[in-house]
Amino acid sequence: MSRYSVLVTSPPYDNDRASRALAFCHHLLADGQEIEQIFFYQAGIYNAMPQMNPPNDEVNIYQAWCDLKLKAQTSLRVCMTAGDKRGVTGTGEDKAFEHTGLSDFFTSLHQCEHLVQF
Repeated sequence: MSRYSVLVTSPPYDNDRASRALAFCHHLLADGQEIEQIFFYQAGIYNAMPQMNPPNDEVNIYQAWCDLKLKAQTSLRVCMTAGDKRGVTGTGEDKAFEHTGLSDFFTSLHQCEHLVQF
C-alpha cells in the first residue's frame, strides 16, 4: 500500500482536471491505496466553495469532495493565502475543508511516497 498526496490547482468547472482528480482519488481507494491529504492551491481553491450551485445535470464537485473526505478519512486542505486572495476565507459554517499554509502541505509530504498534481 502506498500513501499519496494530491495537489489540485485546477478550478472545478473550467476544465475536467478537478473531476479527473476526484476520479483518481476514488481509483486509489478502490485499489487499496491511502490518501494522506488533498491540497487545493491557486485556482483549485474554488473547489472548496460551498456556494457553488451547478445545474442538476452536473456534478456538484464541492459535495463530491466532501463525500470523498468521509470515504477516505483524509484531509481536504485549502491554502489560506490563495484562498484569502480569492475570497475563499474559511469562515462560516463549512468545516469540510481545512484552511492551512503551504508549510502544512510540505510537512505532510514527508508521510507520502507519491505526489500527483491536477
